[in-house]
Amino acid sequence: MLPRYFERSIKDALVEGLRPTEVFIPGLAEGAENCVDKMLAPVLGDDPVFGHMNNIGLEAFFEEAEP
Repeated sequence: MLPRYFERSIKDALVEGLRPTEVFIPGLAEGAENCVDKMLAPVLGDDPVFGHMNNIGLEAFFEEAEP
């Protein structure tokens, strides 16, 4: 079973049981990983774990996802 499929089935079960008015699952957003990689590439350098200090805030991740 593919990881994305597993995430979707968990989401579906939670939505069915909890009946929320809205659901936002960042990991399931199409292309989200590519957007994050592209945004962080200049500050990661050769070390993708630690990278470099930067001024990228949490807001940037949501702004990047705007249509």
